[in-house]
Amino acid sequence: MRAASHPDGPIRAFSAQHVCELTGLSDSQLRYWNKTGFFGPEAGPVRRGPYTRIYSFRDVVGLRTLALLRQNVSLQWLRKASEELHKYFEHPWATLKFYTRGADVVFESEKGEFISAGDAHQRAFDIQLQRVTDDMLAAVERMRERKSEEIGRISQHRYTANNRPVIAGTRIPVSAIWEFHKAGYSEEQILGEYPRLQPADIRAAIDLHRSEASALAR
Repeated sequence: MRAASHPDGPIRAFSAQHVCELTGLSDSQLRYWNKTGFFGPEAGPVRRGPYTRIYSFRDVVGLRTLALLRQNVSLQWLRKASEELHKYFEHPWATLKFYTRGADVVFESEKGEFISAGDAHQRAFDIQLQRVTDDMLAAVERMRERKSEEIGRISQHRYTANNRPVIAGTRIPVSAIWEFHKAGYSEEQILGEYPRLQPADIRAAIDLHRSEASALAR
């Protein structure tokens, strides 16, 4: 028995709260940029559910890049650059390299094309997009780290795993642990399937399923 895809794999979608934590931008800034069409989620607006804005990892990298650029140039310049760049690239902020050429900022695409975005107020700066990406990956991993008080605990939230009980601090359904247990997997083997878990998590999941089964049998 193998899990086709673990429910607690790499994060592919981020709420606005996550994005604020990762990029240093405020939620009001994100809302304003989305409302004005300057920068919105790659997937577009989500019309249902608790989160109306869901961002991709590429969005996160782009927004962190913009946060860094704002330290050196004005928002007015960024808007001007955005208008120019969108003539050539659908997702410019997370896919380009940035250079300075005198008072000008030059963007290089993955195809090696160079585009001038206009005067940058003669402020020299260097944005290394790979470093931004690596920093965001590391930040995401830190965000996913579980707190000590979550070990061995079960949680249930209406917006997580369709309201199913999960291992606290993860999106791993308790039912998934129970299915491995029923299939004869040892505690060590289940931990091999879900490296983020601890033995106490496995025992808590099994105990919950047994108690629920016992209650139904009464």
